[in-house]
Amino acid sequence: MIKGKNIILRHLKEEDLDWLIEMMNDLSYRGEYMWTYLKSPHSIRENFYNTGFASPQNELFVITDLEGNRVGRIGHFLTVPYSTAKEIGYSITGAHGKGYATEAVNLLRDYLFNSTELNRLEIKTHPENIGSQKVALRNGFQLEGTLRGVMLVKGKFTDSNVYGLVRKDWEALNA
Repeated sequence: MIKGKNIILRHLKEEDLDWLIEMMNDLSYRGEYMWTYLKSPHSIRENFYNTGFASPQNELFVITDLEGNRVGRIGHFLTVPYSTAKEIGYSITGAHGKGYATEAVNLLRDYLFNSTELNRLEIKTHPENIGSQKVALRNGFQLEGTLRGVMLVKGKFTDSNVYGLVRKDWEALNA
């Protein structure tokens, strides 16, 4: 468990599965910038029982407020098989504008740089997702470029902005 000022990041528990399945398969949670395909409830449960959504390659956390109420999820995963870089992905449900995403990224960023030999983190956002862009910038990530036509959202291919943070820049933030 990683405790912050206003939130806690914790691994999923079995009692979180129904919530996670609903969150991943209710398109209203995803907002206007996320992909729109659904995930099989069976495969979500199978992944949980096989790995607990935790391995050196990827890890998924529930974001709760300090009272234990679920407010979202955050995770990290390898960007491509030939790289050690990790991407951070997150989703807040119904608690927007409270700084939970910014704090969650901050906690996960520090956890990864403090506990692994990771040298690079990325956050990818839809070019119109100003909220996620602010989250990246508030956490020291820099806009590095745009991947053209990389995401399928509501039947249309859209671009994705890439924000990156390398270890030496993270160390400078904490100096």
